[in-house]
Amino acid sequence: MWIVSQIGEKTPLPKEYYGIFFNEDSLIIDYCFKKKEKLEYEGGFTSSQKDHHILYFWQGSESSIQTKGKSALKTVETADEVTASSG
Repeated sequence: MWIVSQIGEKTPLPKEYYGIFFNEDSLIIDYCFKKKEKLEYEGGFTSSQKDHHILYFWQGSESSIQTKGKSALKTVETADEVTASSG
């Protein structure tokens, strides 16, 4: 999880704040899970587990318009980063 500032900085949220949402905040949440994939190769099949991500953004009712916009943009950037790193 990350908190997004009004100037668009994405800062990791300390784990003790996971699940706590404040009206003024805009957050990005990364739900990561492993998915088993069947791979075909010459002579047979094998399987591997690959990370998959679902990204959400949460925008508090008192979060500024700028912060809401930045959190949406940062969610797209984070999706690009996650996709690039997971191959």
